[in-house]
Amino acid sequence: MTFRKTLNVFVIAISSLLLRSSVSLTAHVIISDEKAPVVAIPELENNLLGSSKSIADYKGKLIYLDFWASWCGPCRQSFPFLHDLQEQYADNGFVVIAVNVDSTLEQALSFLEKFPTNYPILIDHKNEMSATYEVQGLPTSFLIDENGTVIYKHLGFKEHDKKWITVLVEQNLPNT
Repeated sequence: MTFRKTLNVFVIAISSLLLRSSVSLTAHVIISDEKAPVVAIPELENNLLGSSKSIADYKGKLIYLDFWASWCGPCRQSFPFLHDLQEQYADNGFVVIAVNVDSTLEQALSFLEKFPTNYPILIDHKNEMSATYEVQGLPTSFLIDENGTVIYKHLGFKEHDKKWITVLVEQNLPNT
């Protein structure tokens, strides 16, 4: 295990004790060092399907890749937080990319009217990207470093996740 990963594990353990004394953070986070798969799917542009994008289009940035759907309750909690995270760290080489897995574009658009974003939305109606990333539940998020390596995978979202997700982003920003 590299020094960076050892340090991150230590910080997660301490954060878990401080932020959620009775709940183990490691039940929600998987530490990885695998390259993130590159799958190109359409980006939402002006409420229409646009050109295909993939994480390769954001090389050199720290990516928070978030899989979501309109019917997902925790996704409604995470979207305002991800909006704030994007706003706070965009100038430091960070980007949130949200991947919608609804069966229709209309479902995604209806959700986005209530929860507007300041980050790219990719549309995965054919489940190409979600199948490649082996998404088992929603929301599922991946933190991918500037070299395209998956650092963390997280399933679900709760209010108390905000603090440790922010810590992980701050620890791994490429331009700090």
